[in-house]
Amino acid sequence: RIVDVAAALCEGMGGRLEASFEENELDADFYGVYSGRAPRKIGPERLFYLTSESLSDVRVVDHEHGGKEIGLYDLEKGAGSDAYDLFLSGELSKVTVENPNARRDRELVVFRDSFGRSILPLMADDYAKITVIDIRYQIPQILLMGVNFENADVLFNSAYLVEFAVVRAHAERILMTVPKNCPEYSEAHRLKKFLSYFTPVSDKDVPATSLIRSFIGGSSL
Repeated sequence: RIVDVAAALCEGMGGRLEASFEENELDADFYGVYSGRAPRKIGPERLFYLTSESLSDVRVVDHEHGGKEIGLYDLEKGAGSDAYDLFLSGELSKVTVENPNARRDRELVVFRDSFGRSILPLMADDYAKITVIDIRYQIPQILLMGVNFENADVLFNSAYLVEFAVVRAHAERILMTVPKNCPEYSEAHRLKKFLSYFTPVSDKDVPATSLIRSFIGGSSL
């Protein structure tokens, strides 16, 4: 269950997920963005989203469109062509989620792909602020503008076997920005050492049809 995954992630970063969530079903058919490419016609699935009293005062800001306030769940987009856009209003390059009712006064910075959107609203119960960055839609020069890593946890939300080798250069550039006098420097140093065990794979060696392109750009899908 997604709540168990969110709880495990929070616990792994020293937190705890305590909220009681209410399950809501989207009143629209869900086919998934790639359903039209299936070799045979497939039926719709059910799509659920979770709400909680602890998330009632959450403020979500879309920084891609001038600081526009949006919701954790966009029911109008959920009824559109891609129902998964229900979560955090779809494919946005940078979003912040602030929760004054969070259990901890701590920040989480997430570098994600499209599939990270559904779990992040749940983690707002444990974090006062979550900064969500989709690296597919950000150029390196502005990737970290306005992102504060002090008193922050960092989560790379993805799980492809060749990912560490491909994104090593991207991640190292980010980790190098953590100052030595910052409390998170020791963690950044640990991550840099971990990445050093992977032989870098050039972006040029990744085909346009690879799923890893959803992280680094240049996908033909």
